[in-house]
Amino acid sequence: MLASRVAAAPAPARFVAPDGRGDGASWAKAAPIGRLNDLVKEVGPGGTVYLAAHRGPYTIGETLCVLSAGGAAGAPVLVMGVDAAMAPKPATVTGARTRWRLPADPEQVTRVDRWTAGQSAVRLLEGANHLTFSHLSFQHCGQSFHLRAKRHDGIEVRDCDGYNVQRFFEHDPGTSHVGTRLLRIRVTGFSKTAIRIRGDSANVLLEDMVLNSGRQDGDNFATGVECNDTAHAIVMRDVTCQNCHDTGPGGKDAFWNADGFASEYGNYDILRERCVSSGNTDAGFDDKASNLRNVECSGFDNKVNFKLWGRGVVIEACRAANPRSRGGPGPQMQVYAVGADHAAKLGADILMRRGAISSSDPETLTFVAEAHNSVIRIAGPTVAKHAKAPLQQEIDGSGNAFLFSAGAAEPPRILTAPELGCGPGPAAVLLKADQPVTWSLAPGSTEQGVQVSPDRGDGVLVISPAPGATRRRAVVRATDAEGREAELGVSLDAGRPGAPFVSIGAPDGSGNAISPPPDLFRQRFAVQHAPEGAATLASPPCGFADHYIEVGVARLQPRMSGMLLCRVSAGLPFLGLKVASGELRLFLIREGRLQTLGRANARQPGGRLRLEVVGASALVTLSGKVVLRADAPAASGEDAFRSGFLVMPGEPLPDWIGGIAFGPV
Repeated sequence: MLASRVAAAPAPARFVAPDGRGDGASWAKAAPIGRLNDLVKEVGPGGTVYLAAHRGPYTIGETLCVLSAGGAAGAPVLVMGVDAAMAPKPATVTGARTRWRLPADPEQVTRVDRWTAGQSAVRLLEGANHLTFSHLSFQHCGQSFHLRAKRHDGIEVRDCDGYNVQRFFEHDPGTSHVGTRLLRIRVTGFSKTAIRIRGDSANVLLEDMVLNSGRQDGDNFATGVECNDTAHAIVMRDVTCQNCHDTGPGGKDAFWNADGFASEYGNYDILRERCVSSGNTDAGFDDKASNLRNVECSGFDNKVNFKLWGRGVVIEACRAANPRSRGGPGPQMQVYAVGADHAAKLGADILMRRGAISSSDPETLTFVAEAHNSVIRIAGPTVAKHAKAPLQQEIDGSGNAFLFSAGAAEPPRILTAPELGCGPGPAAVLLKADQPVTWSLAPGSTEQGVQVSPDRGDGVLVISPAPGATRRRAVVRATDAEGREAELGVSLDAGRPGAPFVSIGAPDGSGNAISPPPDLFRQRFAVQHAPEGAATLASPPCGFADHYIEVGVARLQPRMSGMLLCRVSAGLPFLGLKVASGELRLFLIREGRLQTLGRANARQPGGRLRLEVVGASALVTLSGKVVLRADAPAASGEDAFRSGFLVMPGEPLPDWIGGIAFGPV
């Protein structure tokens, strides 16, 4: 019995040429590019439309082609440029964008604000799914690909390039694309975002791409790859973005934007491998996304190499080198964590493993945290910097933490007792571990009214009153510089009184001088709205705007250095109590000026001196006796949770203080 073989039928094909006038059935009957949508319908799933690359360029009119047809899952329609021998060759598409050539000097800037932007070359509408575009070269166009439907599936662009385009791959607000693949792409010269991934786009792969803006400036503004909205599940491999330039609308004094890679707060699950970003006037990587990983990526010669805003960010075996500011306000930085706009919110959470950070410029800042409650975990990258350049710096904020791995072999160990009295509340407990950590609550494990302060530098368990609750439970989590975690279940007993939030030194008012441990106090200079040159020692945040500070004083003297503080905040007025000229003086400190709220005689024996603030009232007591009452501004923000000391210029640190206690009222 003879076996028979049936040859597979050739895939349907159609042919297009710049001078085509036929139906597209053959090269001799090549169709014009304007019939591309009809030809896609004719070949159907698995078919191919060939574009002659050897018979001249395809010139864009209003729009080169509008597609509303496509293939099927697993059987896309291929649109491909070929030469006369049917070998792959880029078919050139030419538009009406103002002509430009890449300058020989990579620092040369070209203003494009008076240019003709150019038209869209390929516009995809509803129904244009499962399409593959290969070997196309877009020159002097507006947007090479413009997606318009609510959702597109299975779009692939490979072995294509763009030269002098406004954008290469764009889609409208409110639209998404799923299963997109952009492979082996080269774009030279663009003035807005080269590749956009927005909407709820997902399962997107970008691989082997070089995107060089060529410093086209004045189109508000160039970015290499930008993710917006809730786009997620995105992988980028071997993608290079460079020379995005923006001088801002106000010239040299305006902020200069233009990033290599960017993502927004709603984005998540982004992986970049071996990506490179260089020569951009803002950030190499400017990411607000959560659950983002950069692996073996490099940022160099950007104003900020890595600008990170999100949580769950891992920078693995990456390189940051030689940042450079080309203009606009702000310093040049290697790693910049941007925190929350409010001290009651969490900021960025970044883990840096291995890799290298280097710069010989004394103006370069290495690790920077701005605003509130960010953490940078530094676990192993080598750091080479100028001797005069700071290793870490906090800008206009509070609650930030820089955790440097000391190479501990074991995960952190929590030292806080598992059984705590908290009284009826409010109460606060300072959490402790055997190494520097940040603190959080294990998800879904904690009862109502218990939380951990968002402050990443200090761990505070905050317990609000809960009528009728006699015992509550919380599971606290400590995370070290290497991202290793430990958990502890803590039982909170409302029937047992709690200890002071912070208690240091002799509690009996013996007057023994103290030296505040660095893990409980952090010295800050020129605190916003404090008198110029004043130094502040601030406690960890207790979690409540109504709180007290109480100190032991052997004897009140006519004048004593230092000032007791409540509601210490970087941006709000706070209260200060000082002994001067034989008086206790209560001040409101606002914008660097001291306003007297009340005075009392200080010529009396020592004891426990207490400043307490509740709502809009301030109270000063000495050994339980009220010596001063005053009206005070109500707390105007949830960040006024600290107590502490303020030392005026020229004064020594307080040497008259004995036991200290802080806590909520």
